[in-house]
Amino acid sequence: VKGVIDYKELIKDLRDMGLRAVLIGYESFSDEELISYRKKSTTKDNCKAAQILKDLKIDAWASFMAHPDWDLNDFRLFRRYIKQLNPEISSISPLTPFPNLPLYGEYKERLIYEAIDYEKWSFGQVMIRPSKMSLKKYYYELLKTNLYVNLFINKKTHMLKRFGLMNVARLLYGGIKASNKYIRLMMEEA
Repeated sequence: VKGVIDYKELIKDLRDMGLRAVLIGYESFSDEELISYRKKSTTKDNCKAAQILKDLKIDAWASFMAHPDWDLNDFRLFRRYIKQLNPEISSISPLTPFPNLPLYGEYKERLIYEAIDYEKWSFGQVMIRPSKMSLKKYYYELLKTNLYVNLFINKKTHMLKRFGLMNVARLLYGGIKASNKYIRLMMEEA
């Protein structure tokens, strides 16, 4: 985010050389969370970077992390924030504090899986037991948010024109796989 703001002219030059999209880690709608993630940007910076990319006609492929301490209102605010940023593509992953990283110690007591359960450690799997809702409800909110973002915010016709049917089909396939995974994990919690 800071790179887009601080190096706007360089990004413009890169666009002129063919840059069409940027993967950008917006991460959260909460300044407090951005601080805890040790991000050097704020939610206001995120909005500014989003506008710069739009002005330069560079697609934002946005990455976000869903915090395990969110309640239903937080998920609603999160969806509203993504709509405000209006990225072309969004990916949302549960916060995953990998071993030996600073956040791991903070959430160690709430981890659902042991560090040696390697196959469970992925960006799509909830690793930290949610504090304000059941794990099943949390997966439901992740699924609902992903569907909302991918059906109503992400720009499918723009993506078709810009990147072609095969690339959009691959994104759709990945979205279906993620949705199926969340549904399967919700059912395991039933």
